[in-house]
Amino acid sequence: MEKLKQPHQILIVDDMPKNVQVLGQILAEQGFNIFIATSGFQALKAVEKKMPDLILLDISMPEMDGFEICKQIKEQDKYSEIPIIFLTARTETEDILKAFAVGGVDYITKPFNIPELLARVNQQLALKEKTEDLRKTNESNKALLRVLLHDLRNPIVAIDSINQIFSENQEVYIEMNDILQQATKNCMEILDSVKKMYTIQDQKYTVDLKDINLFESVQTSVIIFKNLLHEKEIEIDINIPKDYYINVDTNSFTHSVIDNLITNAIKFSYPNSKINITASQNENQIILSVRDFGIGIPVKILETIFDITKPTSRPGTKGEVGTGYGMPLVKKFIEMSGGSIEIKSVVKPEKDHGTEVLLYLNRSK
Repeated sequence: MEKLKQPHQILIVDDMPKNVQVLGQILAEQGFNIFIATSGFQALKAVEKKMPDLILLDISMPEMDGFEICKQIKEQDKYSEIPIIFLTARTETEDILKAFAVGGVDYITKPFNIPELLARVNQQLALKEKTEDLRKTNESNKALLRVLLHDLRNPIVAIDSINQIFSENQEVYIEMNDILQQATKNCMEILDSVKKMYTIQDQKYTVDLKDINLFESVQTSVIIFKNLLHEKEIEIDINIPKDYYINVDTNSFTHSVIDNLITNAIKFSYPNSKINITASQNENQIILSVRDFGIGIPVKILETIFDITKPTSRPGTKGEVGTGYGMPLVKKFIEMSGGSIEIKSVVKPEKDHGTEVLLYLNRSK
């Protein structure tokens, strides 16, 4: 029998106390959390109050039979994925076909055969767990694709801007060749970072932690934002001691973590404002701070900002758009390197409005 990942909630719907007692005892002994309804109306109310992972539903019920109960549950989108196993003394083909037609996933005949009952219950719950895992993986993959497109945009915009300058002034192009080369390199390393994320999900990748210079890493990231900073007339003040070394996954830190934090700071800053990037240290960690003085983050968005299933996209101070999926990836990369992240924010018009993102990073040994 396949081992389930967690204790599950099972709703038993049967108007016969003896059946409820027998079923409840069998399932409770296996560690399942049981709750009970003795009529169709009670069952519908019970599902609304506490969504079960599985429903065991008797067909022969007074007032509203099991077929109708199942039909009403399945018609509601938020409950439609709950697996329903019918309990029946009927063995006629017509009844069994009807049970599947209204949305049942299986049926168990009375009187109950305990091993068969447990096998069918476990099978459906294991299938539900796998389906949920697949859904989460799919959501994560979609989010990674959105973040990839978002992160690639920054260096590509830099390359495009320099190409336009080149067509007008070759001397300036020569001066900006370093930025062009860095932007191109960033594109390749961003692709490499996303590839790592996929292999991490498949548990086929070990994070490649290296000691890197924090100041140089931030400078590498900032260079591709030169035009965006110029367009909004935003000044970046970097105050990081040049002897600070951190232990992180190099590509993901520079081209996903830092790039995302700077992109957000620019996006939500007002024109003619400032962004401060500073660092301090304690015994084991270096704390990197990226602080803007922009519009701030509302509490509702801040509460779900790291949830990859709840995108938090909103326009910037000049209408800039984004995916809203950057911060979940930032958190994932930081935690992969053994660090943590904290966000403090005050929404305008409050005094000292703006956002500060704090990264707690492991110091190099």
